[in-house]
This record gives sequence, structure tokens and C-alpha cells, in this order.
Amino acid sequence: DWSSDVCSSDLNQGFRQIYGTTPFGYVRDCRLRNARSLLLMSELSIAQVAEAVGYTCRSKFATAFRQKYCINPKAFQMQAWDWAS
Repeated sequence: DWSSDVCSSDLNQGFRQIYGTTPFGYVRDCRLRNARSLLLMSELSIAQVAEAVGYTCRSKFATAFRQKYCINPKAFQMQAWDWAS
């Protein structure tokens, strides 16, 4: 079985070389991109969006979103709604 020959640090390093981020970072970025789309194209609440993309804690979602996009999800959603009207 090849999996017993590969340690997690080697796997993480190989993943980072190919994708430019860790596996955790890749998944987080995918979740945040999905959240951004939901905030732009739906009328879901921030809590509903957070849950839809796999966050169980709304504050952790808001922190991750703010770190990625330099704006909190509520402000982002309000701007999107302003632009649409």
C-alpha cells in the first residue's frame, strides 16, 4: 500500500507545490468562493450562507471571509444588493 510510504508533510508539500496552498487552505478558499457567490446571488442570511458552505460558527465564517476579501460578509452582501438596485 503506497499510502503508508507517504507522510503527511510530504503530501502537504506536494500539494502546496501544485496548488500554491495547503489542502486546508484550498478547501477554505473553495468554501469562501461559494459563500461569495451565495451572498451575491441569493437572499440567504449570513448564518444560512455560513452553514451552506460548511461553517458551524458564524463568527469563524465572518473572520475567514473578512481575511480573504477584506470586507465582512454583511457589508459585502449589502454592497451587492445596492449595486443590483
